[in-house]
Amino acid sequence: MASLSKKRLAFIEARKDIELSKRMWEAARTLGVVLVVIDNPGHWFEDELSPYSYYREAFLPVNIAVDSGLVDRIVHAVQSYSKHIDGLMTVSDARLFAVAQAAKRLGLPTSPPESYIIAADKYKTRVMEPNAGSSFQVGSVDELQSFLLHQSASLHYPLIVKPTLGWGSECVSCVSNVDELLSATSKASARHANATQASRTVVIEPYISGPEVDANFVLLDGEVLFWEVIDDFPCTADIANLSSTAASGSSANFLETQMMLPSKLPANEQHAIKTAIKASILHQGFRTGVFHCEARLRHSSASYTADKNGIVDLHVNTAPSTNERPVEIEDVWLLEINARPPGYMESAATAIVHRIDYFAIQMALALDAPTAIVHSLVNDPATLNSPINSDKTGSATATTGIASGTAIPSDTKAPLFAPTPSNLLVQFIPQPSPGRMLTPDPAASFLATRPDLARHVAEYKSYVKGGDRMVGPAGKELSWLAHFLIVGSERSECLRTGREIEQSFHWDMEEE
Repeated sequence: MASLSKKRLAFIEARKDIELSKRMWEAARTLGVVLVVIDNPGHWFEDELSPYSYYREAFLPVNIAVDSGLVDRIVHAVQSYSKHIDGLMTVSDARLFAVAQAAKRLGLPTSPPESYIIAADKYKTRVMEPNAGSSFQVGSVDELQSFLLHQSASLHYPLIVKPTLGWGSECVSCVSNVDELLSATSKASARHANATQASRTVVIEPYISGPEVDANFVLLDGEVLFWEVIDDFPCTADIANLSSTAASGSSANFLETQMMLPSKLPANEQHAIKTAIKASILHQGFRTGVFHCEARLRHSSASYTADKNGIVDLHVNTAPSTNERPVEIEDVWLLEINARPPGYMESAATAIVHRIDYFAIQMALALDAPTAIVHSLVNDPATLNSPINSDKTGSATATTGIASGTAIPSDTKAPLFAPTPSNLLVQFIPQPSPGRMLTPDPAASFLATRPDLARHVAEYKSYVKGGDRMVGPAGKELSWLAHFLIVGSERSECLRTGREIEQSFHWDMEEE
């Protein structure tokens, strides 16, 4: 594979810690890309004595607050640097538009900045879809009340309420009546009201009860080089809605609980997802890049049910009724398009199962790499000595399959699982309640006591460590306590291990 060793990439917003970014920096080193990091003064990457400073050529301390001056500050930093910079990249949702604007001004490779505006706006995204349906937008609770005076009969519950601008599952609610609708709209409208780029608008749309999926794409000049569908298991809000319980609207949310790859959906339904979302990406004006998309599927032949042991999984109805029809492209209900690689744990999962390194591919595209290099990263990933193949990263390795930090000795040589496991489960552990964590690293401590489970864990992350505060399921900014990437030759094996970890995971905390 040709080298990008003469290319220099400016990476804007270098993540909050090494645990959720190391694969990115390893990808750059493997490609031979020279990194220049742009982030706030005092960021952990700035320290020249840091054990990780060797990953970058330089750190440029720049205020990267998302405001009207961000583009100018990025452009000035790049133009003031003593060496030529060939491309810009970020994985920060809030900064994608600004980085695209900066790249355009600098004459560097980028998708149209206008496309990032559409992708970040959930209402613009929805109305561009062929199945926009009864979705609508309001700017305030007062506007919603005015709407209800004249059109309340047109609403069919349950409904989804979410901020027009936002990321992840922040302030997303499922409501079943007018009172809940008004309360959720007030909450969503206030979420970004005081932000630098203030927004009070709220999207209200039908709740789609079908299976939710993540769909990831690598596009080059409008053609799909790689795509995958990942099963996103029911969240607490789905469970509350299906069981008609109040799962306490305050605690039920849309934060992920489990994700599994590859998907168990029938091939025809996966291809419908591919066709529909590719069209949506192109419709928004994108033609090249790595894209992380989310959608739900109406009229799917599959649904989540529990087996006799209580383990929930996606099961296909093998005896459909005469009233059921095959899934069509219009049944794919797009939730969002993120014009960047999937989140860190999902990108790691794909690297482990498919040997596809989304970070390396996005870096190559940001540097306008020759087509041959991009194709080699997708079609022959073995040519890339990626992080998954390197025992220097602290991540899972092809030779040992051991997650760094587990109780397994680092010098163990015997493989604990196949170099390319056929199934992987991302098992999330939610924050149960507000409080202060007392255990220094709960995931590492737990695995140290359970080597029988640790042998199935490729990677893990504790989001809350000793001294950190947990916000619980009703917090304004949702997050997990920990996640585990669980590998296995069988899907059922991953799910059994995931349930065992979820049920036996323990830590010490001080409740508030």
